[in-house]
Parts: sequence; structure tokens; C-alpha cells
Amino acid sequence: MSNKLTTTEFIKRYKDIAIKEMVRTGVPASITLAQAAVESGWGGSGLSVQANNYFGIKADISWSGAVYNADTREVFDGKDVYIKSDFRKYDSVEESFKDHSDFLVDNRRYNSLFASMDWRLWTVGLQKAGYATSTKYASTLENIIKAYNLEQFDEIGKKKGKTGPEQINIDCSPGDNIIININLATK
Repeated sequence: MSNKLTTTEFIKRYKDIAIKEMVRTGVPASITLAQAAVESGWGGSGLSVQANNYFGIKADISWSGAVYNADTREVFDGKDVYIKSDFRKYDSVEESFKDHSDFLVDNRRYNSLFASMDWRLWTVGLQKAGYATSTKYASTLENIIKAYNLEQFDEIGKKKGKTGPEQINIDCSPGDNIIININLATK
């Protein structure tokens, strides 16, 4: 049974979650929506229907949650290879979206992406960092973002306030006394 939505229904249903995650973590809403569309087949893939996994995130050794084993297509040396892999399984679609944001924030290979809110840089950066094995991943995301005007949701996210986690880098030496006062109040 497929839960595949029309593109309009998909965007309407998940845009607010993507905007919320953008404000929370700094991942552009357009990127989140485009990746969810690609990785879940607009919500109709077996992985999204059976495991609420809308981003194709695999269950590596660090994952302590439920697992769903499925066939997946990978590209190695320009050739499609089908293998079985363990994927993260979620209780809800919202949990999948939140974990996607956290996955990008927590993995060092994506750190450089957070220097910009430009979705174009994100599409290329995700491909270069190895999010997917497809050599066309960046252009696929770009085409979806342009075709469905997903960048409009980045603008909404920017207007909603703070985008991304706060980060403070402090250079100090052993024995230095440092007092930090942080006001986390938003507008």
C-alpha cells in the first residue's frame, strides 16, 4: 500500500515541519523538503511507508533505535548496485524530520554547510559530503527546489527568527577563568 501524495499535498503537509527544523538547526527548509521528496519518493517508498524514514538515513552502530531492513540502490564506480541495508525506523514522520536535522548537525562532514543558508551551496555540499551515492544528487535536489519554489520556505524560516544552533568558540589556556552568560531568549 502506498501513501504517496501529490507533490502539492506533500509540500503542504511537510512545509511547516521543515520550517520549524530550519529555525531550530539551520538546515534550509528547501533542502529538507527536497531531500524528503527524493529519498521517500514523495512519501510513497517502502522505507517511508513502513519505517517513517523520509531521508534514507541508515542505522549505523551509533543508532540505538528501531531498525528496518530494506533493499537500496547505491551507485559505485558509476554502476547501480542493489544491496540490503539497515535503516533507522521512526515512530512518526515528524521524528524522521527532526532526526534528519540532527544527523546533519551532528556529523562533522556536513559542518561547512552551516556557514551558509544558500540552498544551492547545500545541494552541492550534500553531494560532495557523500549524503547520497548518486552523481546527480545535487542537480536532482536543485531541480525539485526550483520546480516547486521551495526556496520560499527558507524566506519564511528566516523571518521566524534565529536559524541554527548557537556556537561559541573560545580560546583559552589551562587555568584561565571564564565566565559565560548566555541569553537564549528570542525576539
